[in-house]
Amino acid sequence: MKINCYKDVDHYHLQMDAASKIASLTLKASATGEIDVKEWIKTLKESAPSEASMIEAEYIAFKAYGKTVCVTGISGWKIANNIKRIGYPARVKCVEKLYHFKPLEILENLLEYGNLTDEMAEKLIRNHVEFVRSYVLSSRSLDEAYQRWILNKHKHSRLLLHAKTL
Repeated sequence: MKINCYKDVDHYHLQMDAASKIASLTLKASATGEIDVKEWIKTLKESAPSEASMIEAEYIAFKAYGKTVCVTGISGWKIANNIKRIGYPARVKCVEKLYHFKPLEILENLLEYGNLTDEMAEKLIRNHVEFVRSYVLSSRSLDEAYQRWILNKHKHSRLLLHAKTL
């Protein structure tokens, strides 16, 4: 087995800078209750340049041969679509069947598709701040925070998770 990392270094650094800014904006919103929607949107746009996914797809297509598996996050569909645009077959298999997008993920997706209003952005940012304050800060890990959030906010998922353990 041969393993290749496909993350563009420049994009990675942009994401780390944006994560730091988002953490600062989250703290500020939590402490003051005030949200600068324009600053949030600017920060999110800076962290996700549109060409980054295509650069990653080109690298994956260049390195791939025979049967190849690419392990990625929730942006896997975007990378697969770009691989297809280059001319290679690709398909996405989700391993998490009950995944619920966190508020910030919803915000990023709506922003990317141009379907985001300032009112929706503010509501999602407030939900993100509540997620961090109520779940992330009181958990040992982001995974634990996510599981607790799912169990508290998504009742139908709680029933399905319970059914899986029977």
